[in-house]
Amino acid sequence: MSAIRDALTQYVALRRALGTKLQEPARTLEQFLDFLEREGSEFITSELALRWAVEPRNVQRATWARRLSMVRQFAAWLSTMDSRTEVPPHRLLTARRRRNQPHIFTEQEIGRLMAEAGRLASPSGLRSLTYTTLIGLLAATGLRPRRRWRSTPPMSISIPASWRFAKPSSASRASYPSRTPRVRLFRTMPSSVIFSALAAGPMPSWFRNAARD
Repeated sequence: MSAIRDALTQYVALRRALGTKLQEPARTLEQFLDFLEREGSEFITSELALRWAVEPRNVQRATWARRLSMVRQFAAWLSTMDSRTEVPPHRLLTARRRRNQPHIFTEQEIGRLMAEAGRLASPSGLRSLTYTTLIGLLAATGLRPRRRWRSTPPMSISIPASWRFAKPSSASRASYPSRTPRVRLFRTMPSSVIFSALAAGPMPSWFRNAARD
């Protein structure tokens, strides 16, 4: 088994040198080699690869196919150096993924989600407000998150003059972070106004960045 483990080390190093992180496949292939060792085999066969791929229970068939695909790629590379290596054929396992059964959240579940979102911490204090508002918006409208951000703005709002701020000049930008006025602006806004801003259309990139702080 030392030879095939050395080959795996070379394979992982080569793939990473080509720019692939290969984190999950490296761990998964180590597990596969452990399986080969238990089976007393010094080389890869299609039968052993298939038997190992379907070992996990209570998982989708796509998981089996992904495990087998990792072994197939490694076996294809290894077969150029070890003629005993069998490359599992394609379509041995289909990769069709089943959709999860839809779940309609109850008012109590939504309330708990919003309560947990309200506990999220961030330096600007916007993360908890953003996610609480977003969960409430999705619950009230029934939109999916991706569709929410891609939707056409149904309406526009006007920001009071007292909340507007001028774009800093190039000379003054270095004196404070560019997002500081925006963070201060949203700290002064009541939640109802921010909710209206979210309802008006996709969230600006600088708002999303501030919310992640």
